[in-house]
Amino acid sequence: MPSAAFDPRLRRLRRRPLAAVCCALVLAAAVPAGAAILPVSTCDDSGPGSLREVALGAGSGDTIDLSALTCSTITLSAGAIALSGDVTLKGPGAAALAIDAGFTSRILAHGGGTLTVADLSLLQGKYTHEGDAAGGCVVSAGNVVLDQVVISGCGVLAGEGAVARGGGLAVDGDLTLLWSTISGNTALADGIVEGGGAHAGTAQAFYSEIRGNEATSNYATSSGGGLAIVGSTVILSSAVTGNRAGEAAGLSAGSAAEDSVAILNSTVSGNEAALRIGGARIGAPLVLANSTIAFNLDTEAAGGLHLTAGADIQSTILSDNGGIDLGGAAGVAVTGANNLIRQATLSVPAGTLQADPLLLPLADNGGYTPTHALAAGSPAIDAGSNTVSLIGDQRGGAFAREVGAAADIGAFEVQVDPDALFRDGFDP
Repeated sequence: MPSAAFDPRLRRLRRRPLAAVCCALVLAAAVPAGAAILPVSTCDDSGPGSLREVALGAGSGDTIDLSALTCSTITLSAGAIALSGDVTLKGPGAAALAIDAGFTSRILAHGGGTLTVADLSLLQGKYTHEGDAAGGCVVSAGNVVLDQVVISGCGVLAGEGAVARGGGLAVDGDLTLLWSTISGNTALADGIVEGGGAHAGTAQAFYSEIRGNEATSNYATSSGGGLAIVGSTVILSSAVTGNRAGEAAGLSAGSAAEDSVAILNSTVSGNEAALRIGGARIGAPLVLANSTIAFNLDTEAAGGLHLTAGADIQSTILSDNGGIDLGGAAGVAVTGANNLIRQATLSVPAGTLQADPLLLPLADNGGYTPTHALAAGSPAIDAGSNTVSLIGDQRGGAFAREVGAAADIGAFEVQVDPDALFRDGFDP
């Protein structure tokens, strides 16, 4: 099981202007008239004021408040915390307080409604079952919202011939990630395995990072090393990196024509499939804009992006993936413009660039999630577009989406316009 560690980026995590929009969309439900704030006053796992005892008395609409705790860890020793209805857990910050199950149990088991977790880390949860198993740290029969949360070092293990889903968390309904990190989680079984990091019915991820998760099957198919989403999915200003699975190592999203998938201002990089599709497999109509899909590896099929339905691709880099950068089912239509796609088995729009984009290694270039910067002289600079009216690049509004003659192709925007320096008299 991966070891758990706090992400140093949490020290500089800040809310972005998009927060008001995101939260208005996903947290707009009215608070019930009888809602209460229930304080947790001790870091013990039992007794008066403990999280476990407070949770027993929590009703729908209540907030369980851990923000006044001064300890750094609540260690669970008596199994998962059971919750139901529309309940919020509010901590003092993910770098300040962790709930740690020490690989003895899940952390949270949610029976339905919407579970919101904010400003906490959930670490080292484990769920093992002789039959199907789901949700190493969190399992929910309803919806889950994670706001500035870390889920790390969790795992799920299913029995012989059974199915494992969601090493970090498994959500029957909708999963929303806001400035959150899903890292170092695993799902393992002899049978089908889906979602090393998370498995959900539908999902949205904003300014979040899904990295270093793994889905592994001994004898069957494993997919969605980072994320496995059955239905509609939106990924905005996020990074899916360094995940592993048999196929669709980064993410698998959408499974029907009525679903929709949008990946905007995001990076899918460094994911590795043992068989096919290192980056992303999309099974529904896709909008892909201002994103970078690069350096994903596999052995059999499209290393970068595999499509089974049509896609509109705008101002996106697909390059440096093992095998093919863009592939898919026969006859899948790809529309769009201002892209750089080096190798494709599908027909791409006229004018698509095929040159080396000169991507620099994945790094912390500012903002919450890592990006591939563009080296000087990259053909992607000033060759893109901004058809979805983004204010900033993947890193956020402090990094303008359009600098120079036009937006750069990909998730990263070079912030200095060299021509402007010369015009302003700074030519040495």
